[in-house]
Amino acid sequence: MKKITLLSAAIISILAAVSCSRDSFKETIAPDTIRTTISATLDPTKTVLGDKDGSSYPNYWKEGDQISVNGVTSDALDASVNGKSSADFTFASAISTPYYAAYPAAAVSNYTIGSATLTIPATQTYVAGSYDPAAFIMGGTSNNAASVSLTPCVSIFHLSLTGTVSISSIKLTGQPGAALSGTFTTDFSTFTPDEV
Repeated sequence: MKKITLLSAAIISILAAVSCSRDSFKETIAPDTIRTTISATLDPTKTVLGDKDGSSYPNYWKEGDQISVNGVTSDALDASVNGKSSADFTFASAISTPYYAAYPAAAVSNYTIGSATLTIPATQTYVAGSYDPAAFIMGGTSNNAASVSLTPCVSIFHLSLTGTVSISSIKLTGQPGAALSGTFTTDFSTFTPDEV
């Protein structure tokens, strides 16, 4: 009887030791949540958001902005970036260079290495003194693991209206066969859209 009790105690001690070792092992090798932070800067010579400086308007990030890098959407920026041309975007997974980046993230779909499908909305929302961020497609590539620079892939029309008449919409049309909106596949090396 004493032998069985001692044997049982020994087995329980071994199982407890294995159990503790297994738990400790998991804690030791389990990686922390992997996150990637990339600093994204905007081309300062392109037109948008800020007050006119000489012949150009500086472009700034704003709260809520998200970019897509290698098909992965970043976390949304907080208000601390308002009025800044550089921001740190955080991603909930590891991302390897080269980076293929686009803004806004919501415009990006069907990402493959070096290309993506981008959508420019046909109807754009008026934003006083700025542009509709859903339509302002920007892109960039980088082999630098810490940063990427984005430049506009679209042009902006700046209209100055005078008078007291209300305008509910403005319609722009392109040359026959030229699309001003829609879905495009984009080669990140040239940013030349080919209509899908």
